[in-house]
Amino acid sequence: MIFLKFRKQLVLLSLMTALGLNGQGAAVSAKTSPPAAPASATSAASVSKIESMVKASQFDQALSALKADKAKLQPAAYHYYSGVCYSRKKEYRNARKHLRIAIRLGRGSRYSQAANQEIMKVPAEYIKPRTGSATRFLASLFGFSKDRGVGGKPPSPTVIDFYASWCQPCKKLEQDMGTISQRYGDKVNFMRVDVDDPKNQKMVDQYEISPIPTVIFLNADGEVVDYSIGYSGEKSISRGIEKILPGA
Repeated sequence: MIFLKFRKQLVLLSLMTALGLNGQGAAVSAKTSPPAAPASATSAASVSKIESMVKASQFDQALSALKADKAKLQPAAYHYYSGVCYSRKKEYRNARKHLRIAIRLGRGSRYSQAANQEIMKVPAEYIKPRTGSATRFLASLFGFSKDRGVGGKPPSPTVIDFYASWCQPCKKLEQDMGTISQRYGDKVNFMRVDVDDPKNQKMVDQYEISPIPTVIFLNADGEVVDYSIGYSGEKSISRGIEKILPGA
């Protein structure tokens, strides 16, 4: 009898818990534990707040809000807005760092596209790729010089176009590169490198590619002697080739 009575008490207690009643029979107020807002709504609210601060030129406050709300934001959004704030503060090294990450993480999203446009506004000295004699070893590191001089053939210069499938200026440049490559034939090696392909990330980092499109021009020794950032037509590419191909 005692066992049955104890069992009935357990069943009753379970029913009370399921109905939201406390030990005194009072309903537990739902106001004490509000349901969490959906992640998307939370993120949108954070973005709206940060955008308002940026428009008001409150860049330090926006950076503080970004750090506080980092877990609520998409990674690409966090780095994009951080880059914008640092750029407006003229802290260009930090701006470049965050905007590059936003481009990489965004994978063609509105944040990567906006970051690519924003980084174009950073002074050229902060977004230019690596150049000079120190870049010669990179050609061998990435296999660009494997066939140089094979069979008595003199080594050829190389043009590398860094692009992404979502980049509209990159598509225009691709058409120009196709025309130019036919003009020079096997005198120049032409390459296209997708910055969104993880296999190419080391190359992108080693050459310090920031906005896209970026084109680098390597002479026959594998040294980057010139570059072009953004879309500027066939003439820009032709001028770069003239610097790496004697008599072009």
